[in-house]
Amino acid sequence: MVSKVGFHSSGVNPGSLPQRARRWSAGVVVGVEEASVMHTNLPNHPGSRVVPLPPKESPRCTATRYSGSMSHLRRRHHRARIVRDALRAVLTEGSWQDRPLPSESCLADQFNVGRNVVREALALLTAEGFIDRQRGTGTIARHPVHIVARNKLRSMLDSTAFKAPVETRVLHWERHIAAPIQAHTLQIPQSEEVLFFERLTHTRNVPLTIWSHIVRGDVQLSRPPEGNVTGPVDLYTMLELNGAEIGRSTIRISAVAADQGIAELLAISPGSPVLTEYRTVFSPKDRPLSISTGYFRPDYFSFMTEL
Repeated sequence: MVSKVGFHSSGVNPGSLPQRARRWSAGVVVGVEEASVMHTNLPNHPGSRVVPLPPKESPRCTATRYSGSMSHLRRRHHRARIVRDALRAVLTEGSWQDRPLPSESCLADQFNVGRNVVREALALLTAEGFIDRQRGTGTIARHPVHIVARNKLRSMLDSTAFKAPVETRVLHWERHIAAPIQAHTLQIPQSEEVLFFERLTHTRNVPLTIWSHIVRGDVQLSRPPEGNVTGPVDLYTMLELNGAEIGRSTIRISAVAADQGIAELLAISPGSPVLTEYRTVFSPKDRPLSISTGYFRPDYFSFMTEL
């Protein structure tokens, strides 16, 4: 970026103006490459000083694709962020799974930015686990991102949402007396029994999700299948196959830091961010049937909601 600065002074060596301009304010006159000098007939006096003129707006910052005040886009890391966001959106849609990403020069032309901006954007995507950069091979998508639709009552375990084979493993299956808070949520007496079970799904030996379910005892569920999943085996389907009628479901999604247990199951580092889904399933008469908590590796999932 080039900012032109005008100076009102006399007897000033023009060759020293860029250096003086930089000393004037690093926050306003950054990267000055040239300066226009306005000579006057004022005599030299102790009060003569450098007076900066307002910098002219860069043509690149006034591109029609941006609206309003976008002066922060003059900084490279902000432009890299914009490029990163655009590329990430395409990657999450499953593009470039069968071929390398466009070259740096091609991306620079597409986004009207310098190659350094593109390199920084690609470095961000590499750190986030979306791409791998290999000499001689180019930039390739690291793995497919599973897009999960939220326009129907189906869970993240619905294998039809995945592009790769999914396997499931039952980690725990047990019936026990409901804890007070569980009984309160399910609207059952504390002396009643509930079913507690956990399942882990993975694809190509990479853990994807861990689900913990608490189901009221009068809903008789059969132990779900394990191994290769060839059809929907999510909790909604399990409830329906066992005669339960589903009315509605409340879902809350947030991001939390993985504790040691979740990190171990999902093969990530403790403290890593994970997507978390809290879900309650109700019958048509608004009776709670189950409460569930799911943890998902964020580098493998993208949520999509159609309203």
